[in-house]
Amino acid sequence: MKKIYLSFALMLCGLFQNITAQWALTGNAPTAAQFFGTTGAQDVRFRTNNAQRMVLLGTGNVGFLGLGIATPTSFLHLNTTATGDLFRTDGPTASINRWQLFTGGTERFRLYSDAGTSPFMAMRSLSNGLRFETGGSDIRMRSFSHLHSTKCA
Repeated sequence: MKKIYLSFALMLCGLFQNITAQWALTGNAPTAAQFFGTTGAQDVRFRTNNAQRMVLLGTGNVGFLGLGIATPTSFLHLNTTATGDLFRTDGPTASINRWQLFTGGTERFRLYSDAGTSPFMAMRSLSNGLRFETGGSDIRMRSFSHLHSTKCA
């Protein structure tokens, strides 16, 4: 009977060593060929306190990342019932901090906060002005920037 327990204990030790050799809880230094994830069409789910907090879809909308939602419907889908910040970024005070929107590799929109002692926030549309809409596409205000040249006599 002692041989069976000893054999079982050795088998568990070998299994544990194999698992920890692949992914250590104290940190890893993977090569380019190693990764954390799946090799098939499975979602990668992250839990804390046994509740799912984040999912990276491997089926359906592959590559969609959801935080606080089990089935994200966009590449980044944030969902919460908590009050406070839903999304936050922190950038260096001495630099211009900006978010940019690109389509087809071309910048279309920029929201930024300038640096300095008197910072300001600005929105910039790089083509066709900046407009504010209600009801889907009812334009309520539109702002254009036109450059004028002046001749000096």
